[in-house]
Amino acid sequence: MRANVEGVASNPSTPEELLLRILAADCAGAAAVATRPELPDPIYDAVVAHRDLDIRGLLARSVFAPARQRARLADDSSAVIRLFVAAGPITFRTKVEPLPDHTYRELVADPSPAVRSAACLTWPNPPAAVLDLLLHDPDPETRTAAATRSWRRLPHLLTQIATVRDDLVHLWSEAIATAPLDPATVAALLSRDEWVRRLLAENPYLPGEAIARLIADRSHDVRVAVSMRQELGDRVREIIAVDIDPAEQITPAFWPSTTDNPALMRRAVESTHLGLRRSAAYNPRLPRNLVHRLAADDDAMVRLILCETHPYAPADVLWEVLRETRMITRADLITHPNFPIHRLRELAASPDPTERSLVVHDPIASTELIERLSHDIDPRVRRATAADPRLSRRRLLELLDDPTTSYGAVRNPNLPLPIMESVLSAAGIA
Repeated sequence: MRANVEGVASNPSTPEELLLRILAADCAGAAAVATRPELPDPIYDAVVAHRDLDIRGLLARSVFAPARQRARLADDSSAVIRLFVAAGPITFRTKVEPLPDHTYRELVADPSPAVRSAACLTWPNPPAAVLDLLLHDPDPETRTAAATRSWRRLPHLLTQIATVRDDLVHLWSEAIATAPLDPATVAALLSRDEWVRRLLAENPYLPGEAIARLIADRSHDVRVAVSMRQELGDRVREIIAVDIDPAEQITPAFWPSTTDNPALMRRAVESTHLGLRRSAAYNPRLPRNLVHRLAADDDAMVRLILCETHPYAPADVLWEVLRETRMITRADLITHPNFPIHRLRELAASPDPTERSLVVHDPIASTELIERLSHDIDPRVRRATAADPRLSRRRLLELLDDPTTSYGAVRNPNLPLPIMESVLSAAGIA
């Protein structure tokens, strides 16, 4: 019953009045309402004023909510909610609209130091005058956050890295990997944990003796990071980072994943070093010729990263990667603008039920095909088709009566309004 209420709450055809009833009932479906995309203003009003902190928190962290709606919670009575607003939504390859500048100004003056620190870190372009004030904040984390946003303008702040607390050193990650550091700071970082040493290993300003120490580091990941230094040739890289397993996760290096220098991009793309090619695949600035070069790479992870990151990923490679990868995010490839969406109907004959369930994303798959898949032996496929508006009314009602598929059926845009109301009534939502 709970799942069915959540299904109604997420159904794109559920009218505003029912969504307000679900919110007012303070039930499980309220969370599904708060995280819906493109809510009407009256629903946002109800979420902002909701008595449940968790529901307001979902709006504060929603990747779908416009910035102006999230900003309404910047003066919430709960510091936890204000922190969620300041930190912003947790995104995965999704761009989220930043808050208005006046909201960031409000948040960096918040009574809570955690809110001030988070807002300092997430404000896209904080004014220098604001950062200068935060550099003298009574809270050490806020001061550190301000310093990490100011070191390019005030290089002397880099000396703080040598003595920064262990729980705050992560705020300095970009500076550790890219900034010119004095000998005392380098020496201090060489004695830090593996995560810090891996970042330091990338730093282009490191003296030779520090590089030598990191080449001999006991950590495989640190040695891999050293091997990806920009100035090295591939023969030296192979000596430093022996036995890189294609199955291992390799943290991308800064320079190939962020550079806009065509020569450096090409060096990384054409390198024999697996880590550099994977790092380059993260770079959204790659020109088309280098994109096509990586699209033909032997490494499956290079191709996957490229498809997940780059707007020029070729259609045939997107299709191949969808079929070959078993990553949990594989279905996200369908949203890529170059994805050959018309080919999804081919998956109807796949032995993989996850692939068969993707057929519903083909906008011109026939109603007959959707109907056939609604009788699939695997409940995952039947649930996917149960939510498809091409499904016949008769079959939709059959799937609604089946506990294994009812959640998909209550999300179908063609679900009759009386049935939506009966689902809510059965859950005690008047």
